[in-house]
Amino acid sequence: MDVFLWQGDDKMKKSHKSIQLTKIYIIILAVGFVALLFLAPVASFWYCDMTGKGDLAAKVLMSVFYICSPAAAVVIVSALKMLNNMMNGEFFTEINTRHLSRMSLSCIFVAPVCIVGCFWFYGFMPIAVSAIFMFLILRIIKNVFEYGCEIKEENDLMV
Repeated sequence: MDVFLWQGDDKMKKSHKSIQLTKIYIIILAVGFVALLFLAPVASFWYCDMTGKGDLAAKVLMSVFYICSPAAAVVIVSALKMLNNMMNGEFFTEINTRHLSRMSLSCIFVAPVCIVGCFWFYGFMPIAVSAIFMFLILRIIKNVFEYGCEIKEENDLMV
């Protein structure tokens, strides 16, 4: 019996470390995102000068970035909140389901903006396709979490 408890405890420690590592990655991403919020004008004009694109292209690049920024912020904040909940042992909860829903809606918001940006930069197309793909994946995970919440409620009622 002690062996099983020890193995379960070991799995929990690995899971906890994995959640912490993911949190660190998201924080690094958030720091880079905040830096880009300040550096986007300089970076876009520099990039467009280097590639021979005009000022209009730089303005489009900045516009798409700043229009998509709130969606990126929602994803970062929701992911961090969800990871905090998971570190506290709260997995299949309505709050986590809402976080997944917010993240998926943020992804689908980005797609049409990037598709419009494709008229100036073809590089926006992979971003648009990736955003749609992430929307679908997050919707599937959200549905799994909703089903998990239902099962958890049923189990809580039976006990």
